[in-house]
Amino acid sequence: MSDRKKVLVAFVDVCGSTRLYEQLGDGEARQRVSAVLDRVRSTAEDLGGRVVKEIGDESMLAFDARHVVPALGEGFASLQGVRGLTCRAGLHFGEVVEEEGDLFGDVVNTAARIAALAGPTQMLLSAEAAAGVSERARLRALPALVARGKRRMPPLFEWLSHHEADFTVALTPEDLDFTRASGPNHLLLRWSGGELMLRPGDGDVLAGRDRDNPLCFPSRRVSRRHLRIESRGDAWLVHDQSTNGTLVKMHGAAPLLLCRDQQRLQGSGTLVLAPGGEERTDSVIHYRLVAGTRKAAE
Repeated sequence: MSDRKKVLVAFVDVCGSTRLYEQLGDGEARQRVSAVLDRVRSTAEDLGGRVVKEIGDESMLAFDARHVVPALGEGFASLQGVRGLTCRAGLHFGEVVEEEGDLFGDVVNTAARIAALAGPTQMLLSAEAAAGVSERARLRALPALVARGKRRMPPLFEWLSHHEADFTVALTPEDLDFTRASGPNHLLLRWSGGELMLRPGDGDVLAGRDRDNPLCFPSRRVSRRHLRIESRGDAWLVHDQSTNGTLVKMHGAAPLLLCRDQQRLQGSGTLVLAPGGEERTDSVIHYRLVAGTRKAAE
């Protein structure tokens, strides 16, 4: 029999477990991952929640109320470094369907996608989940993100530790909504080989090692067709289609590594093709959104 209820859903994922199994072998790796998942279970139960299920190196948690978010954030911080491992987490709040102890619905799917967007040691939460946080300085609003399999994601926030909150200005989603200018944004690109102004409707632009690409980068670490930039409505998206990934560094937001995924660009920043080791200036694209009513020279 199914039941509908509102809950806070959290996914906590142990980072780097695949490599750990390769390096240490199944037995030792499983012991380390299990030690972290045991701590996750204890944290959830101490806060009145429960572990809905464990899937490999990931735990799905449920709480009856979102006021536990701050305490959950502190508990999440305490997980970092357990047995030399780190975790990431994603939280969302809303109505779910409960059947035989398991949870289903869009809220569950969204929470899982939020966790997938987080980097190591990051806890990301939706605006619905963030409503349970009274200390707003502990939240940093993120630019609009695109998740695989989801046409629309809710506004997202990053949970900040006390140390981070002391040095970070927390912005609202409105502060980061750079697309509210008086017209569709143009996209200005600068790289070692030149400069290009893109306008909505110009069509997709490719960057990579292939000489036929409008943006050509000769490094062997860069794929022939490394990334694609497209205009979609009033948004600009970057699609990574490479072997070594693309690091998206938007001003005011945490860096995001794309691996065969896409991201909506906001404000200004850089796209680092094939990151790793010392950042090569000849494999970097600097971008800036320019309001449609402004001249490219600005």
